Amino acid sequence: MSTVSRFSMNPFRGHGTMRVHLHGFPEGEISGATAVFVSVCELGFFPPVVNAPFIGAARMLVGNIAPHDDGTIDVLVTVEWDSDLTIGLEVLVVDD
Repeated sequence: MSTVSRFSMNPFRGHGTMRVHLHGFPEGEISGATAVFVSVCELGFFPPVVNAPFIGAARMLVGNIAPHDDGTIDVLVTVEWDSDLTIGLEVLVVDD
């Protein structure tokens, strides 16, 4: 039976097209053959919640996702905005 794990990555700031290197997953969780799904959203401050996901005016896209045998993941993220925004990534890992 498959298991699904969800990881909320640390927020970061940026705009344009960025190659984001994700690490810090539990040992053995990620390999080059792992099925990985990533979503992106803008994060904002809406008291009392800090880094709350919301849909702003900027379009945000996840392009390529590449898991590696060393337990890391590279993700191509595009933020169509002229200045840095606070960005959050959610990662789903499916293990067969």
